[in-house]
Amino acid sequence: MKIGIGYDSHRFEVGRKLKLGAIEIPSEKGLLGHSDADALIHAIIDAVLGAAALGDIGSHFPDSDAKWKDADSSFLLKLVVDEVKNAGYSIVNIDSVIITEKPKLAPYILPMRTRLAHILGIDVSAISIKGKTNEKMGSIGSGDGLAVHAVCLLDSIIQGKKGMLKGNLKDAGVIEQMHPRFKAAFDFLRRPDLALLEDGKYEIIPGGECYASIEKVSLREPTAARCEAHGKYIDIHLPLSRVETIGLSPVPKEVLEGAFADGSDTVFYDTKCELVDVDVGEFIVFFPKEDGHTPCLYRETGGEIRKVIVKILK
Repeated sequence: MKIGIGYDSHRFEVGRKLKLGAIEIPSEKGLLGHSDADALIHAIIDAVLGAAALGDIGSHFPDSDAKWKDADSSFLLKLVVDEVKNAGYSIVNIDSVIITEKPKLAPYILPMRTRLAHILGIDVSAISIKGKTNEKMGSIGSGDGLAVHAVCLLDSIIQGKKGMLKGNLKDAGVIEQMHPRFKAAFDFLRRPDLALLEDGKYEIIPGGECYASIEKVSLREPTAARCEAHGKYIDIHLPLSRVETIGLSPVPKEVLEGAFADGSDTVFYDTKCELVDVDVGEFIVFFPKEDGHTPCLYRETGGEIRKVIVKILK
């Protein structure tokens, strides 16, 4: 989790439209700025960029560049959201406060939240906007302008422990550039008919470089299973029918010594594992000689699970 703060302020000017939160608000005066001067979005942009340590709005959209003259701030926000997502983060929530004497903002809070939720790709419940006055104090209190404070919380899309990666399938594009065969693997996992495919082996890249196995297996108690590690293949596990609990463990050095000497890809060993749950729509990636794992476990109730395992030759 990472937190960022943002701030912006603009003067009012006659003849300008008042844009806040990507909507136009009726007002005698608008905000003066190089772009459309949407101070709420500008503060949110700085909060989002700050949380990801990716600079600020000025470094991305400088007012010295004519390209951003009168730019729609909602477009700038979308660019920032895409950049932050490509950096491996998703927005958890936004909190903000707009400080102005007028206009009164209460009627426009929900429309602003709704519009920003659409741009940010999050639920409207994850966006808070509050309107406050400055109690007639200072330049804002005298009606010269307004100011906005914003806070953003980001979460990592891909969560890792040692070499292991865990994330949601819809956000898998973040790691596709980590390995030349990842894109083909995740394209297969994103197939709309994946759950309808019959159990069996599917060649993704010819020659054994990348293939998938779809199978139904019985879940086991955590104490009844041994840990495994691979020497040549990256594993991607994706549950299709229910939550799967998987045990995680770094591979001890003494296990690696002499392992895989016979050309096999798998070694088994006993160790204490940390348990992690992988839900339908989530994937988990294990790297060879790094990530020991015990798949097909359950925490409370047993039964069967249908899942996909993609093997990628490292």
